[in-house]
Amino acid sequence: MKIRIKTLLIVLGTILVIGISVFGAVRIIECKEAKRLAEQEEEEYMRMLIAYMDVNRVFLISSEPPYSAYLKATLTNKYDIIVPFYLVSKMYESQTGIILPHDTIIDYFSEEFEPDGSLRLYDNGLHPEIEAYVEWAKDRMSEIREYVNEIQYMYSIYFQDNRDKGFIYQYFYSLSPQMLDELIKKEADPDYEMDLLSLQQQGY
Repeated sequence: MKIRIKTLLIVLGTILVIGISVFGAVRIIECKEAKRLAEQEEEEYMRMLIAYMDVNRVFLISSEPPYSAYLKATLTNKYDIIVPFYLVSKMYESQTGIILPHDTIIDYFSEEFEPDGSLRLYDNGLHPEIEAYVEWAKDRMSEIREYVNEIQYMYSIYFQDNRDKGFIYQYFYSLSPQMLDELIKKEADPDYEMDLLSLQQQGY
């Protein structure tokens, strides 16, 4: 009888040890998997923040933090353009020969989510034209800002020189594509003679 009890205790002890070992192994695996998933979620979250930051910065939607979030482009002017979008697309075209239509940019910023419910990020493989521009622009931010600032400056100078002739100052971001095209030509060629007054008189 004592031998049977002893054997039973040994068997029960062995089962208990094995059970504890298996439970411990399962918990270790679960912890590792939970850690891996947490790290993966953190990586995805950081990727999202960086993607938002990059695309907002290169399209000049926001120049100061916080801009690592979805920002919807809704402030088109009466000519249905957003001036920074228009200018950077023209700069991109002049330097690369690649046309990035203004409407393509507006469309990209019109929705936070893709049709399948995933976040709309420029590098998700669904927006190659936007991705190509972002990758080109990321290392040229000072040049892009200088370009936009120079065009604004030229507009201010033109107003100063022509207000006595009847040129009426308009908020820069309300300008028409025709006026912006004139300013773009002037930036590319300092000898180009702009005629913003005539455009304004024509309703542009």
